Amino acid sequence: MNHTMEENPTAKVSEFVPETLDQTREWVQDRISLGESIQICGNGTTGEIQSQSSKEKQSLLISTRALKTIHFFDPDDLVAGMEAGQTAVELQKLLAQKKMQLAINPWYPHSTL
Repeated sequence: MNHTMEENPTAKVSEFVPETLDQTREWVQDRISLGESIQICGNGTTGEIQSQSSKEKQSLLISTRALKTIHFFDPDDLVAGMEAGQTAVELQKLLAQKKMQLAINPWYPHSTL
């Protein structure tokens, strides 16, 4: 499995950063089978959003930030399918190639979708 475990300086815990959906699926299934609590995060732009119960149980973090594959983009039908690690900035760049834009104003330009 080709993934990374990184230290998240904000949360002070290890964070699993898969590079593929298969890695994500396998890791999540393993945590479920072990009865472990997980928390999904993107680029860390929303800060710590753990519920009280997950704080008590110390959730394991999984980040979607490396999941950036664009599966399809059909400007004529105004649809795009991409993985959760795409950022608002990357999406706007993709749309700009077709002289389009999405009317969003994220708090942080590098927020993941």
